[in-house]
Amino acid sequence: GVQLDESLAEKLTEDAGRHGKRWTGWDLILPPGTVHQALSAIDDLASDEFISFEDRCISENKDRARVQLTSIRRFQERREAVLNTLSTRYSQEGKKALKAATEGQLAKLRERCVVQERRINEKSQVTAEYARICFGLINII
Repeated sequence: GVQLDESLAEKLTEDAGRHGKRWTGWDLILPPGTVHQALSAIDDLASDEFISFEDRCISENKDRARVQLTSIRRFQERREAVLNTLSTRYSQEGKKALKAATEGQLAKLRERCVVQERRINEKSQVTAEYARICFGLINII
């Protein structure tokens, strides 16, 4: 058979579902054994395609997460360097209240970054839902 373009196949299936009539007697025209074999082959192909699609999604999500995590770590490093410099200066100048405030900002920065990293890691997980694919025969007249 000929494989249809994905969008055309989707439109054909939707139109058949909406406007078509049940095809009784198909088994008189098409041998049920042949149809079963064809549907089994399509099921195997669809499973392989789904696994390939799932692998691409996992890879893309890992790449995206890696970029986001690198960005967060760079931000954290830059901000910590600034805050550590300020903390050291305040300590040398005897400004205890400013040093304490800066230490508090450092702690909050680290907490925020940990939360963001956790969120990114959670979102990057791909959980596939496997379901049976519905097959049908469409008689185009």
